[in-house]
Amino acid sequence: MKRPGRAGFRGLFIAFILFCFSYSPVAGHHATATEYDITKTVKLKGKISRVDWANPHIHVYVEVRPERGAAQEWDVEFPSPGGAIVMGLSKEALATGVVLTFEGYVSKPDFRPTPRRNSSLQAPLPSPDHFACATGISLSSGSQFRFVVGV
Repeated sequence: MKRPGRAGFRGLFIAFILFCFSYSPVAGHHATATEYDITKTVKLKGKISRVDWANPHIHVYVEVRPERGAAQEWDVEFPSPGGAIVMGLSKEALATGVVLTFEGYVSKPDFRPTPRRNSSLQAPLPSPDHFACATGISLSSGSQFRFVVGV
């Protein structure tokens, strides 16, 4: 039986490296600290206005009404859909109109996310006023969830 030479192993190695870098969730994922200021946290209560239940993260849009001033829309990044389901969260628990309190890291001043699109129309959706990465939530039902956030 003939053994592969150096060129054969080199080809396999190059193919393996190309495969690893072409796998989009690995190539496109980010560290929390690149987009969010992990030294500044916020705790706010509001009503869910929209939910994007998609990989790599669920995005929950929360309308927060401060005691003074106009309402603010927050785009709050949650764990992946699979991670949320394992924790016991569901689409029904995060439905439009549900009141929740979220805790999390606020976005860095220069953070500019990729514009999200309405999946049915492919039109860009309006950009929220503020962004956060959730570290935990409390739902109006009394359920509480803590998220492990990698920095």
